[in-house]
Amino acid sequence: SVAAQCGGAMVAASITLALAKDGELSYGFPKFADDAEFKTKFLTEFLGAALLCMSVLHACTVPRKSGGNGYFGFAVGFSVAVSIVAFGDISGGCFNPAVALLQAFSASPSALEIGCYWSAPFVAAIAAAFGFWMVVEDEDGSDESLPGQRGEERKGCCSR
Repeated sequence: SVAAQCGGAMVAASITLALAKDGELSYGFPKFADDAEFKTKFLTEFLGAALLCMSVLHACTVPRKSGGNGYFGFAVGFSVAVSIVAFGDISGGCFNPAVALLQAFSASPSALEIGCYWSAPFVAAIAAAFGFWMVVEDEDGSDESLPGQRGEERKGCCSR
């Protein structure tokens, strides 16, 4: 849940700051690049979060195609790693609003950064959910390949 992630991020940030020398961190939390425009930073956060959302949706929520798989953790983790490598130098590579809470514990939190880190993932999640809904057939069990619920009308955008 959102509350659990935010609580965990705040506890982790507090512990890290307590263990850090001089109470200030020079690494470990996202930071905007100084030489990029805001729209570029927002776009990179959007793309990274969308890739993360799509990998979770495709690898973890489609039991007919990927049920009982053992690769979902690799797919999700690799999407985060690829996004951090590709976009980390531009936007900081946050891709999760709970991680943005670390900015509040920094010496100089930026409202622009926190706003981007909170808004881009929400927009990306909506876009990813819509894209997933458009591409993936319904997983409601009404297909003949799944037991039960045969003969019922299919629902959603991919109805036949």
